[in-house]
Amino acid sequence: MGDCDHRMGIVIELKYSKDEKSLDSNCREALNQITEKQYEQALQKEGIHTILKYGIAFWLKKCRVMTA
Repeated sequence: MGDCDHRMGIVIELKYSKDEKSLDSNCREALNQITEKQYEQALQKEGIHTILKYGIAFWLKKCRVMTA
């Protein structure tokens, strides 16, 4: 099968928003936190190079999801 590695990693950061208007900015904040704190580094050290990053913000029963 060769040296092809099909493993994939996922990093998810969750934020609780103070109101519905903050959902987008909280998603961006979550994605920034993933980058700033280098959460994907542990996966990269394991040889995983395909890493999905999700910033998710919640407010009551509403949710917004952004990816990077």
